[in-house]
Amino acid sequence: MLPEFYLRILNYNNETLDHEWGTQWHCDTFWRMYVNDAPGGYLESDIGNIPVKPNQAYFVPAWVRIKCSNSAVLRHFYLHFETVGISSSLLRRVFTQPLCCSTKLRYTDVVRSNLSDSDGILCKNLITHCHVKSLLYREFMRAISILPKKSIDLIERLATANHDFIEVIEYIEDHLAEAIHNEKLAEICCMSKTNFIRRFRRELGQTPAEYVRERRVAASAISLIFTQDSIETIAQTHGFPNRYYFSRVFAQLLGITPAAYRKQRQV
Repeated sequence: MLPEFYLRILNYNNETLDHEWGTQWHCDTFWRMYVNDAPGGYLESDIGNIPVKPNQAYFVPAWVRIKCSNSAVLRHFYLHFETVGISSSLLRRVFTQPLCCSTKLRYTDVVRSNLSDSDGILCKNLITHCHVKSLLYREFMRAISILPKKSIDLIERLATANHDFIEVIEYIEDHLAEAIHNEKLAEICCMSKTNFIRRFRRELGQTPAEYVRERRVAASAISLIFTQDSIETIAQTHGFPNRYYFSRVFAQLLGITPAAYRKQRQV
């Protein structure tokens, strides 16, 4: 069966970063792709400082904690996206650090002059969107291809309907705003509650409750960045009873309150 998996673009843009540009440590629930036109950019993660070489695509997976900086003026393309069909909560088992497939992707091929305005900024239209998305799929494929075979096999399994919890995961995604009980999830899988919880944790690395909580926070984080909805509305839309409980759970997972997360809005 073909994988039910695709990449949803949330935002993309290009801009000039000066040598004083940088970010604080942060963690996002969506993915990032970066391409620079010159040396001088750096990604810092738990494994140390990673130079961002020019004309190569770098990926920052969801849930990976990073800090960015650059020591020179450079042109920077960034793309934010999420994975659909395999939640980032599952992919974090495979992608634990920033990665680069070491294949040339020229900045000028990404930010083409015929797709940009007079200031060199990419236009936001259908043709440009298709261009950017085609590059994203190609580079993401290359990034997956360099993984160990065991990791590739896990991604393949999670992307198809060949595991026992595909319907449960789809149900959770469709009902984040509602109360989600293990009894209902076990019923979907035709399992007893005890057997369902045990097997879910063994197969997916989290209890059902942990997975639901993480998916609610992940969806909320995207809404905080890419919509103008109030924090109260976002909390209610994603299954949190009130803003205060939402803020507590959000801070537990991302280390920052929803209000502060929205305010920092990093590229």
